[in-house]
Amino acid sequence: MAETNTAIDAIDESRFGVPDLEQVDPKDPQGTLKTLELFEAQLMFMDLRKHHLQLAQKYASGSLRQTSSALKYASDEIGRKATELKKETFEIHRERKREQTQLGKQIKDLEETWNEETERVNNLIKAIATKKSEIQKNIEDIEN
Repeated sequence: MAETNTAIDAIDESRFGVPDLEQVDPKDPQGTLKTLELFEAQLMFMDLRKHHLQLAQKYASGSLRQTSSALKYASDEIGRKATELKKETFEIHRERKREQTQLGKQIKDLEETWNEETERVNNLIKAIATKKSEIQKNIEDIEN
């Protein structure tokens, strides 16, 4: 129907209703038989609904309590797990912060040592350059 782009036929509701008994022609055996079959189908449907309602009244409340209890237990377990995970997460963050603080101090000490050593190297380079220039000057004085 979708391929041909045609409308869906209307649902035949004639079997859901029961015809009026006064409209049934007693001389037509096929029509009478069809009417009796419709009555029988309606009675079977009503019996089935009645049976389902009786089963629901008898067993539904216990099943509902059981399902409710299971859902409450699952909810409580999820709540407990969430609390445990939250505690573990806080502990992990606390440990990470402690480690980062400790590593930060070590990095600061290393930076200070690096700066001191760099300053010493620069002073040595300056001293060497000064001595070189003095030696060069002395050599020039000696040659002159």
